Amino acid sequence: MTAFTDTSLFLIATGALFFIPGWLLLRLFLDRECRLSPLETWIFSFGLGLGLLIFGMILLGLAGVRFTPVSLSLLVLSLLAVMAGGLALRSRLEKHSERTPSVPPLLWSRRGSILFVSLIVLTFFIKTLYLSHAVLPTSTDLGHHMYWSQLITTTGLLPLYAKRDIVTGTDGAYSLSDPEPIADFIIGEHLPFAAISLLSGVGFFTAFPIVFLFLMNLLALLALIVLARTLAESFTESASAQTFFTPERIALATLFFFGPLYTLASPQAKFVSGGVVGNTLGNFFIPLIILAYFRAFRDKRGDFLALGFFLTFTLAYIHHLSTLITLFALIATVVVALFFHFQTLRETLRTWFTLFIQPKPLLVTVLACLFFFLVAMPTYIEQSAVGTALGTPTKTTRTGLSLYQVTFSSGEARVAFGLAGLCLIAFLRDKKRYASAVLIGWGGILLLMTLFPHLLFINIPSNRIGAYLSFPLGLLAVFAFVYGFATLQSERRRLALPGITVFLFSFVAFFFSVGSGTYDNGQSLLAESKALSAVETFRASRYLAEHVGPDDLILKDHNYIVGDAWMKLFFLRDYSYPLSRGFFKRYEDNPNREQCTLLMISVPNTARGEKCYTETGTNIVVVNPKFDITPFEKSSRFTRVYATDNIHIYTRKQ
Repeated sequence: MTAFTDTSLFLIATGALFFIPGWLLLRLFLDRECRLSPLETWIFSFGLGLGLLIFGMILLGLAGVRFTPVSLSLLVLSLLAVMAGGLALRSRLEKHSERTPSVPPLLWSRRGSILFVSLIVLTFFIKTLYLSHAVLPTSTDLGHHMYWSQLITTTGLLPLYAKRDIVTGTDGAYSLSDPEPIADFIIGEHLPFAAISLLSGVGFFTAFPIVFLFLMNLLALLALIVLARTLAESFTESASAQTFFTPERIALATLFFFGPLYTLASPQAKFVSGGVVGNTLGNFFIPLIILAYFRAFRDKRGDFLALGFFLTFTLAYIHHLSTLITLFALIATVVVALFFHFQTLRETLRTWFTLFIQPKPLLVTVLACLFFFLVAMPTYIEQSAVGTALGTPTKTTRTGLSLYQVTFSSGEARVAFGLAGLCLIAFLRDKKRYASAVLIGWGGILLLMTLFPHLLFINIPSNRIGAYLSFPLGLLAVFAFVYGFATLQSERRRLALPGITVFLFSFVAFFFSVGSGTYDNGQSLLAESKALSAVETFRASRYLAEHVGPDDLILKDHNYIVGDAWMKLFFLRDYSYPLSRGFFKRYEDNPNREQCTLLMISVPNTARGEKCYTETGTNIVVVNPKFDITPFEKSSRFTRVYATDNIHIYTRKQ
């Protein structure tokens, strides 16, 4: 297939699988009087469509129906038919309703529309430039995820997340264990990729996995824009802020901060290029979920609450850490909101209760509980991953990050303006707004989780939590920046300054922001493409797949072979096949980690290395000739059978 054909099939499959079913479900969720802007419709439709597909495929797989293009098409058509029937029934029941829309769509001024389109185009250009070196399947994390996705498409079955490891017996002998469950992978990370491949026919050794993550990254940006504008609409109800936080101004500033300004800033770009599937999908769902709940409580609408429940439930089947972050953010927001409404606490709780007991939220809650407990509980729950996350502290977890480390990962400007925004929102005169609670709760709890995790008994590496800070800090930075800029321009304020001063302030702030937190990613643009090295890896993998027998055991090097995680897609034998020598530090940090994969490449001709080869049955080694060929070339036990500039393959005499 040509690149154009692949792209066309990818777009058609994406629309058929996610946008169209999600759009119909969105219409079922929301009453007629609730109108959404095109941006809101697109992002909500995609999120709902992802959830529908994931839950539908889980039910299909558990029912014993194999995943094929035909069965998947029938699933989508069935979902469309059910929702179309539901819409027709509701339309008949509401035929004589004279209710009018209560929520106007998001509108832009002519100047705002021009700026919006310009910033979107610039963002797309910069992101594409950055990903031009990573669009081919080279990233390690993506290789691991696509193994399971490929396994789904090949077998037509839901995967059993398990792997084999090298273990030491009571007699000291090495062997491969029986398959053991893995709690780190979640079915929702892999079913969308498998579905796209099945329906479009596009293979995994193309650009489509990265392009899909790229699409999710752009949708996350749109979700942030809509969320920021919706929060700003709430602030316009406050006399103290209506002069500054105009919805259009906040939305455009958000697009600027998260679009061209921070598009190269870690970790957003790296998540896509590095194939970090869970985080990329989570970054889309988190602002979308917060938006749904915010609309529910601000507008007192149970349909938005049901929407939030469904999206939260979907995220639980996609990424455990993003789900945990979302729950902490929501709980913190509720606590802050109750504090702001302390004088009217009883009335506020009564209002919330009436929302929860409406038919739509109750229906979604009941269906979610039935699915969770009776159909398919996520693997990380079944394997007690929560206990692991909140268990015994280690030197790399509950210690927290320093403020310097936070600024290094999120950027000095984002942290500086974000903290300023947190103080600004906290000290506004009229704080009894859900918008204030969202910004303070979301940003405050993530700062606490990152800097002082021991206070919450969180046993998760702080750098992973810190990666989620970019969104709330960025939004807080937007409000601080807009407030400061508007204050300098305001004729009503004593701080009003001449135009040249305002210009100089904006100029300095802009370049401070641009140069902040982008260095490491900027260097990536100068690096040579890994694509050619990855092609070597794929060719060597195809050679091995054609020449190895069912009893042959392969060991590869992860340190110096580009795209080595993708080798497993050529065999689909086991998640741990081929065996892999990991990063050296991981052997040092974990004294209980098996050492054979390290010894068999680093010191293959020593007694310990020989013992590992003999007892595990490893007889094929794949290494980079620039680093590890000397002991293999000098040994009479090894024979070179394949050679390129970056790949050498050796067989070992038994």
